[in-house]
Parts: sequence; structure tokens; C-alpha cells
Amino acid sequence: MRFLANVDGMRMPMRRTLLTALTTEALTGYAAKIAAIAADNVAYLAAQDKWELSFECRKWGMAFANTLLAGLDVKSEEEAARLRADLGLFFDGLITFDIDLPGTPLRKAMDARERLLARIRASVQGQLDEIVAEKEPAVPGVKPRKNMLGYIIDANRANGEEVNVEFMAGLALGVLQAGTDTSSAGFNGLMVMMGQMPEVMARVREEQRAVVAEHGPSITKASLDASK
Repeated sequence: MRFLANVDGMRMPMRRTLLTALTTEALTGYAAKIAAIAADNVAYLAAQDKWELSFECRKWGMAFANTLLAGLDVKSEEEAARLRADLGLFFDGLITFDIDLPGTPLRKAMDARERLLARIRASVQGQLDEIVAEKEPAVPGVKPRKNMLGYIIDANRANGEEVNVEFMAGLALGVLQAGTDTSSAGFNGLMVMMGQMPEVMARVREEQRAVVAEHGPSITKASLDASK
């Protein structure tokens, strides 16, 4: 068996590096993109006669993970479908027979991994170039960044560390592997349970109406703190 997403001895450095991107301030900075992804998906579902919950939740999970964790801004549904296909091949081949021949699950997973890493490397390099071009170095976790990678780049630069694009790409792919299916499955389960408990759904809607009335429709730290 081979583990395709990680490198021996790198788990603890990865965890430490991720902390900067998971502060309250950083999570608040993601709010606009989270809202945009949710609004687009809700509008799409509202226009459909029927849809499959598990498939749509997986699409949502991948959209959030691709955009917020790996910085992969997808411009079209066709591009999103190709990305989902590569992620599926990669995830399916994480644990498989160690047979590296054309057409085997392992080879398909490794090929998909290289395509994913190429995209993520380009995203990391693009964000690094943008951040380096800024006049003043950002204090880590203070200046809003559009995804996890931006906060980690800030932290590395503040510590005087070189930003290793290859390491960052591997880190992002590892987070995608860890977070996509778990988030999708959790969201799917939540939607099923909410549909089975209309009284809970009614309380959630009532709470959110009150939050919007007090804090406005935008997702902010205050509105999140007010949501139970």
C-alpha cells in the first residue's frame, strides 16, 4: 500500500503551519467566499425539479475545499467536473493494491495527483507573487486573505522562512484529502436530519431571521457569534 498525499515526518510541521489559517480572524476572512459559493449552489438547486442530496453535498464540499483550502478558483462547471473527477481518482486510489501499471487504480491516482499538484502549485505561486508585491509585509492572521494558503504564506514570511511552493502544494492536497469527504458527508447527514426534524428547522430559521435583523445579511464574526 502507498500513501499518496503525505511525506514521512511532515505531519507535525503541517499541523503547525495550518494553525495560522484556522484562527477566528482567518475564518471570518473566508466568509464572503463561503457566502458566494452557498448562494450559487442554492440558486442552482432552486432551479431544478429534483436533485440527489448526496451528490450535491459532495459538490458543495469540493467547492468549499477547492476554493478555501487549495485556492483553486474554478471558472466553469466543466472545469469543476474535471477537478471533481481528478479528486475522485486520487481519493479512490489512496488505499489500493501496490500495482503501478497503466490503467490500475494506483496509476490513475498518481496521474490525478500530479494534475492536482500542478494546479495547486500554480495557485501557490500566483498568491506568493501577489503577496510579495505588496508594499508592507502583513501581520499573520490580521490581513484578510482569500484562502488558507495566503495566511500560511504570511506566517512563513513573518518568521523569515522561505516559502516552499512544493511543500505548500503538498500541504494543500493533504488538507483536501482530509477535509473534502468528511465535510461532504457531515453536510449530507445534517441536511437529512434537518429534513426529518421540522421543528428544529423552524427554530434555525427563526434564529437566522433574528441574526439578519440585528447584524445584516452578510456573514461576519458578529453574526457567526450570534448563531447558536
